[in-house]
Amino acid sequence: MIPEFPQFKDLELSDRETLEDCFRNNPPLISEMTFTNLFGWRKVCGYRLSRFQGGLLLLKQSNGIETFLAPQGVSDPLEAVEACFDFLRSRKKTPVLERVGEDFLARVPVLRERYEVRDDPDNYDYVYEVRQLIALEGKKFHEKKNRLNQFRKNYVYRYLPLTPELVEACLAFEHEWCEEKNCDENESLLHEKCAIMEMLRNFKSLSTRGGLIEITGAVVALTLGEPLNDDTFVIHVEKAKSSLEGIYQAIHWEFLRREAVSFRFVNREQDLGVEGLRRSKESYHPVRMIKKYTLKEKQNE
Repeated sequence: MIPEFPQFKDLELSDRETLEDCFRNNPPLISEMTFTNLFGWRKVCGYRLSRFQGGLLLLKQSNGIETFLAPQGVSDPLEAVEACFDFLRSRKKTPVLERVGEDFLARVPVLRERYEVRDDPDNYDYVYEVRQLIALEGKKFHEKKNRLNQFRKNYVYRYLPLTPELVEACLAFEHEWCEEKNCDENESLLHEKCAIMEMLRNFKSLSTRGGLIEITGAVVALTLGEPLNDDTFVIHVEKAKSSLEGIYQAIHWEFLRREAVSFRFVNREQDLGVEGLRRSKESYHPVRMIKKYTLKEKQNE
């Protein structure tokens, strides 16, 4: 049972139906707002929930820092933001609302007058047309299609939809991937590993769809995603053995044409300011970026 504000509870698997109902009634635009994503990252981000005006407030507690995500499904978004800021002030914390999507700001334009709105480009979501990424037609996709074709020519592989019976093999693959990338020495990769493990271990209880590629019986690529809203599919995870040339193009193509073909767009989340990740996401030619912002109190002049 999720308590009424100002009481909070830790986000748990039992909250799935409540959050998914909220997102179904208030279709999200940004990639963070799915139960799978929030649940997977709940230990890293310390997510807590509270009911407010028929909707939900999401408190993030990480490394001693407390912030809120944008209120979801509330009847008065401005009042909800003010309640979040008042709560943080009462706890002697700096009032901050993070990962605020452009759609939330558009619904409450007065927020730009009341608060300091900071652009957060490292967390912009990359959005693509699904049909383009499946067809890979034209000069701009020539390199991607060539890599895909080379992979299909050079390797005898098998694509499989992820099922509960294949989860253990995928967990082992994630461990292996992290050993190769020295995740234990990279806090960002270590946090990502924690989130992926949570998604995989609870795969049977989540709305996530998954896919993997096997070569000679071993998992060499893994991806996880789900519907974000009526016309957009979101990909949360995409991992592969980079030593196999074309493997990333293959898992991406195979998964989209099987799981996302009925959607117009695919959201491939953010680049986090990582230059290599940015180049990779830009190379697939996004048709738009979903902007996100951070809200803070205006400083006295």
